Amino acid sequence: MLIYFLVYIPFILCSYYDFVVIPLSRKKHLMWIWIVVFTLFRGLRWKTGTDWDQFYYVFMHSQFDHIFNYVRNSDFYGTKTMEFGYMFINAIIHEAGLPYTVFLILTNWLIMYCLYKFSWNNSKYPLITFLCLMGFVDLPFPVRQTIAISIGLLSFEYLFTKKYIKFIIIALISISIHQSAFVLLIILFVTFILRKSKSINISWKYYTFAYIATFLISLVFDKYIQSIIFIAGLLGESASSSVAYYANLNTTYFIDNYRISSSLFQGISFHVFFFLLLFIREKYNKMCHDSISHFESYFFLYALSAIILNLVRQNEASGMFELLSRITAVFDVSALILPLIFIWLKSFSNRYNFVIYILFVIFIGYKFYNQIENNVYSDLFIPYKSIFDCII
Repeated sequence: MLIYFLVYIPFILCSYYDFVVIPLSRKKHLMWIWIVVFTLFRGLRWKTGTDWDQFYYVFMHSQFDHIFNYVRNSDFYGTKTMEFGYMFINAIIHEAGLPYTVFLILTNWLIMYCLYKFSWNNSKYPLITFLCLMGFVDLPFPVRQTIAISIGLLSFEYLFTKKYIKFIIIALISISIHQSAFVLLIILFVTFILRKSKSINISWKYYTFAYIATFLISLVFDKYIQSIIFIAGLLGESASSSVAYYANLNTTYFIDNYRISSSLFQGISFHVFFFLLLFIREKYNKMCHDSISHFESYFFLYALSAIILNLVRQNEASGMFELLSRITAVFDVSALILPLIFIWLKSFSNRYNFVIYILFVIFIGYKFYNQIENNVYSDLFIPYKSIFDCII
């Protein structure tokens, strides 16, 4: 566990430079340092992280002649055809005679670069946003969906500037890595409709009504789980088996193993953050627009994901929360929107900047603690093992 403290504590403390005025060039240099650190920290791991054995096996058996039809066997999902984009990355590295470590370094660099680019292009406070992305979007050691989500984040800027061809190209690349990214095409359709009706700037009243309505809807939502499984089956055998697996997870699994996400504190904070951000959006709209590019569009994505997740938050034990959180993760931009709370507090007086900074450090430190130590998969992260341990 010590190595996680040595890496993450300095990383978290660097957020200080978003609470004081320093040249943007220094922030950029600092972010690039952390891109290198985390690329190596994640890329040089060995037998550490979720699904290690499965994906190491996939890499070792990847070839160009079956990138479109490679079938993975899993105890959880049964047989599953792997996405061709992910298999292409595996094959091009494996067929070149390069080791799995090269694959890990290159894919982790890609993830870190995408998170950096999204933070830098969309937030006035890129360090805070970068930290939140690492704490919200990412696992300590990424999986296929993390690659897809990271690439997909770069598509939103093109969507909001009406560069639809570029958006679709990035979305299709993301889908080729993980099928959950197909949601990006639904987001394209929804955003296009809202734009046509000039309704992207939605009133706080509608957001409030929709969110509160989820508490009532969730009372009967679990009755439709089988219908969701059936609909997912129309998307293919792979999607159907994934939905069935998460939908049938039992209560014991989530109570015993997913402690933090099932806690009362987590549920209350989810609601508090939503309504506080809605208040900040309404009363401090200029600050929001100054802090985040395309603010209203990004807030819509945040609110949409929050509303969808709250539908099943009351029934987490059914496994549907885990399922929908994987789907909404593709367009969940909480990491961009939530820092507004600290920016808002910071705006009252510069005298309290250090206090607000400490609050942020505690908040993001708590997120990383849940991500690593208090995670259902923590035994796969701790202890950390590197390729050098294997050589020795």
